[in-house]
Formats: sequence, structure tokens, C-alpha cells
Amino acid sequence: MDRRYWYVFIAMCCMVSASVGTCMNIGGIFYTPIADTLGTGIGAVTLSMSILSVVTNFTGMNVRRLLRRFSFKQVLFLSMVLLVSSTVLNAFCTNLFVLYVLCAMRGVGVGLSNFVMATLLINNWYRKNHGTFTSFVMMFSGIPGLFLSPLFSRCITLYGWQNTYFVVAAIVILLDLPALLLPYTFTPEESGMKPYGAVEYEEFLKEKPSHSISDTPDDFRYLSRPFLTAALYTVLACVAAQLPQHLPGLAISRGFTAEQGALMLSFSMAGSVIIKIFFGTFADRFGNSRAIGLTALISALAILPLLFGHSFMFMEAAAFFYTFTGANSSVGIALIVTDMMGPQNYAKAYPLITFIGSMVGAFSGTMFGLLYDLAGTYTPTMVITCILQLLIIVVVFLGYRKQKA
Repeated sequence: MDRRYWYVFIAMCCMVSASVGTCMNIGGIFYTPIADTLGTGIGAVTLSMSILSVVTNFTGMNVRRLLRRFSFKQVLFLSMVLLVSSTVLNAFCTNLFVLYVLCAMRGVGVGLSNFVMATLLINNWYRKNHGTFTSFVMMFSGIPGLFLSPLFSRCITLYGWQNTYFVVAAIVILLDLPALLLPYTFTPEESGMKPYGAVEYEEFLKEKPSHSISDTPDDFRYLSRPFLTAALYTVLACVAAQLPQHLPGLAISRGFTAEQGALMLSFSMAGSVIIKIFFGTFADRFGNSRAIGLTALISALAILPLLFGHSFMFMEAAAFFYTFTGANSSVGIALIVTDMMGPQNYAKAYPLITFIGSMVGAFSGTMFGLLYDLAGTYTPTMVITCILQLLIIVVVFLGYRKQKA
């Protein structure tokens, strides 16, 4: 394999680790200390993450327009500047309004370098083992939560959450450097190359046509069955994916310490990372719909120990398995949009569909926090997410059956 294929792969892995992994997925460990300092409820603080998610996805919808005017590396540099500056300024936050403004600023940075940019490059550069490459890149969005959550939690305990944001900013810079400095282009054609495995992939589809949906629409229509199926799936997956950010709060509500809550979050990120290692390979071999359905089933079953368990060991295990849903809300969306809309419509459909799903998901994350403030327990939230996982299975089964009928 030419080294430029590896450059793209490494760059995208580091980029999503910085934007999605570090600037979004570890936000949960800051909720309680920020709420305590500002003297407000968890729901008010989690609204900042909702604002970040909304701005992120609105920005993601406009990435294609920006790429017409600026080079993709100029866009990535702007992203890094916004991410680092907003994170540093967070250390000086003294009220909720400033927190919300800085999260909106960070959301622009994340939107310029999150899964929209990553999957555009992956679709440009890879054909053979597309699911595996997509899965591995998105897996790196969980790496910071796995390895850095305990570090950040310890820093918060020793030095305060304000000083910890300086550590976060430094790590974002380090992770963004490969995407900016490695020599690669937006498309392989610009480097005089073809997408990886293009010939082999076409031969593979002739042997196993069930791995793709043959009647994807040539034109882009909002009210088409494929678009609505992909959008509904995305909404369900994005809402269900909001539970892990509340795991530290769940642990504390059960009488465990804040550091145990951070450890629980680390276990959940470990589950997210590990499933993404195997998800793409499983999808390439057995089909995308089977990979999505099996993942949703495992996540639904994992809710039961979170609902009824009181042993921290069982809750850690449940957190690990529940966040298998992270594969469905990241890799699964990219794959189902490709299947339903076709590669020719992916650049139009994916940003819009993820915007719809993440808008709903962002506010549902806040609603989960407000629901806890109202009920004093996370039980209603966990019941809702279990139902959502079962609905994902139904939607995927019916959607793929209708498309292939």
C-alpha cells in the first residue's frame, strides 16, 4: 500500500481524536464540578453540550461550501484555532452564559473537523475494506475517553477543572498536528492515484451483490424512502448515544465516588473503541444491516444491569457493553447513508442527516439531565434508551428489506 493511503488514515484518526474524542466525548467529567462551582443544576450545564452539538452539526452541513472556497487544510487549521482558544478560555468561565458562548465557539471547531470531514476523505480514498477503514477512524473518537478521562478526572481533583482545561488544549494541539503536517491531498486523483482497492472492490460486489443496495436513487430527494429511513435511524442512534455522558452522574447517584464515575466512563469508552475495531470488519463480511442490528441488541441488553445492578463491577461491565451503541451512532450512520442514498449522494445526504440526528440527540442529552433533576433517578432515561435500541433494530430490518425488495 502506498504511504499516502496511510497518511490519510493516520491524519483522520488523530483529527477525530482531537475534535470528537477530546472536545466532545470527555465533557461528562466536567459536568458535576462546573455545576458545583457555578451553583447550578446538572441540566443547565449539560445544555452547554447540547449547544456544542447543535453548532457542530450546523457547521458540518456547510463544510462542503467551505471546501469550494478554501483548501481542506486551511479549514482544518481554522478548526484547531477555534478548538484550542475556546478550551483555554473555558478555564476562565464564571457563569453559564460565557460557558454557552464558548461551547458554541468550540462547536464550530468540531464541526469543521469531525466525522463529516473524516468520512468525505475516507470515501474519496478507500473502496476495498471501506467499512473497516471507516470503523477504525471513528474508533479513535473513543480513544481519549478511554485513556484521558481518568487523567483529566485526577487533574480536576488535584488542580481544579479550570486548570484541567489547559491540559485539554495542549492535547488537542498535539492530536491535530498530523492532519495539518502530513503530505496528502483531498482526493487521490489530485495525487495521481486511484482510491485504495477500487478494482478489487468492484469484483467483490459482482461476487457478493448483497453487500450493497443496487437501487439507490440517482437524484437527491428529501422525502424519498431511503432518505427518511436513514434519517430516522440516525435520530434513534444519536439519542441512544447520549446515555454514556451521564454515566459519571449515574455512578455518583448510586453512592460511588467521582473517580469511580470517571472509571465507568473509561469502561464505556473502551467498549466504544473495541466495538469499532470489529464493527467495520463484521459489516464488510456479513453486511451493514446485520452489524447494526446485532450492536443495537447488545446495547439494549446492557441496560438491564444499569437498571437493576448495585455492584460497581457489574455496572462497569454494563457501561462497557452499552457503548457498543457508539458504533451505530458513528460508523453505522456513515454506512447506512451510503447504502440508502448511494455514493453519488453521500456528500449531500450525510451532513444533513447527521445534523437532524444530532440536533435531536443534543437536546435529548439535556432532557436526560433535566429528567434526572426532576425524577432524582436515571431509571426513566435508561428505560427510554432501551426502547430506542429495539426501535433501531426494527427500522434497519424494514428499511433494508424494502430497499432490496
